[in-house]
Amino acid sequence: LIAGVLKLSRLGSERLTIADVGMMDVTGAAVDILEGEINRKGVRVITPSSMPVVKGERNRLVQVMQNLIGNAVKFIGDDNPDPVITVGWEQKNADKYEFFVRDNGIGISGDHLDDVFGLFQKFGTQNSEGTGIGLAVVRRIVELHGGSVRVVSKVGQGSTFYFTLPAEEDDGTKDLDIYRG
Repeated sequence: LIAGVLKLSRLGSERLTIADVGMMDVTGAAVDILEGEINRKGVRVITPSSMPVVKGERNRLVQVMQNLIGNAVKFIGDDNPDPVITVGWEQKNADKYEFFVRDNGIGISGDHLDDVFGLFQKFGTQNSEGTGIGLAVVRRIVELHGGSVRVVSKVGQGSTFYFTLPAEEDDGTKDLDIYRG
């Protein structure tokens, strides 16, 4: 818990090394890290065939995807007959992409949606794994990249976490980092 709080507090003081980052690579790395838990719960993770390149720090963006996909796996529900997590994106405007991680899990009560990105917030059960700082870390990293986060959820139907990131300057010469899983 203390290590997590220290990590969160350092996010504001560390300098980001911004570069072109392929979100397919980021998503693939996060899925690889979580592979054991994904397989243990029998979750299907659906990713698009391509995703854009953004301006950001790769390791931090992997942490964002890992936290979002990891939470989706954790709260997919033990009695879910077809647990599915979908990762996707759309271009919001010329400067921003919006990414999402959607699950068909237990969902979050509307009473808690405003608090879900706060420190030590745990809305599944208080006995669930984790420290309650993962979504606070997601928010902090995304904001450091100039983006924003939000969640849409309905109890019993799942949650969709959205975050925006700046688009790369497109000179037509960048290739996507393609992850085939």
